[in-house]
Amino acid sequence: MNMKILLATGAATVVGFLVGWLLFGLLLMGWYESQTIMYEGLHKAIPDMGILFAAHIPWALMLAYALDKMGARSLMGGMLPAAIISALAILSMDLFMSSMMNLWHSPLVIVVDTVANAVWGGLMGMAAGWVLGRGENASAA
Repeated sequence: MNMKILLATGAATVVGFLVGWLLFGLLLMGWYESQTIMYEGLHKAIPDMGILFAAHIPWALMLAYALDKMGARSLMGGMLPAAIISALAILSMDLFMSSMMNLWHSPLVIVVDTVANAVWGGLMGMAAGWVLGRGENASAA
């Protein structure tokens, strides 16, 4: 693991946390709540922000590592691969959860969640790609 991957992980973690707060915590929160079958104790009254922030680190590391191996060295070079990786991973997890749990009122949640996470992951990928490309010649990007 090299320093650029670690720095890209840090940048993607911060972007993921902030974009996640905006996208999932503000813009889509009410819609997700309306689509979720609520059970006693399902949601914490106050989220543990430290754990929430830490949860972004492995995802950011996965994206930074993959983007480094793919040669992504720019904002746009990081966006599409990270969006695709994020969308496919979330789609898989949502399908698994849907197959085993009675959690949502509609399968539309899977579609919206996949698209929202593609946006979220794509923005994280932009941050990681930008950091990975810093200090390199423009012709090498």
